Amino acid sequence: MIMTLRNAMVGLAGRRCAPGFSIVELLVVVVILGVLSAMMAPRLASISGRGTEVAAERAAGVLSAAARRNNLTTQRLALEFNGEREDLALLVFDPARGEWREDGLTGRVSLSGSLLREATSDGVRLEQGRWVLELPQSGPRPLIRMVFTDTRGRDPWLVVLAPRAARAEVRAGDGAGADADESVDLDALGRGEQPW
Repeated sequence: MIMTLRNAMVGLAGRRCAPGFSIVELLVVVVILGVLSAMMAPRLASISGRGTEVAAERAAGVLSAAARRNNLTTQRLALEFNGEREDLALLVFDPARGEWREDGLTGRVSLSGSLLREATSDGVRLEQGRWVLELPQSGPRPLIRMVFTDTRGRDPWLVVLAPRAARAEVRAGDGAGADADESVDLDALGRGEQPW
């Protein structure tokens, strides 16, 4: 016996079955999708936050390399941030050519997936889109602070390179209000001779 589509639509009681899904089936699907999205949302949010932390750690790596080189050599060094390319690089001055070149040991570090919300050198704000900061060959370096956030401006991470430090520090948060709550080591900041 061959059943046609029309005969299949007729139920056992002789009435027609409506094509489509019942309201119960739709509700079950909506509940399943809601449970899956509730389970995935925190994981997706932590992935974006982790990207900001990774960018801050990469920037700290470049700052630390610059600090070590600045402490050990008399080379002219500079830090270059390019917001268009979303990267940070250590530059070395080539006296033979009379120009700055990218350091071959550290290279450019990608900061994509995060925003450099603020960068300061001894409290002076650096340009948002692009800047080059030359490090002094003698005397203490400036205090360098960089605050990174995710692309929505949330989840801040602070990178700090103190003037005489050999390594940059990375901390969660933007450091706002830290001066009021924490003691400050003026010697570590290279300001031991200044009155406070």
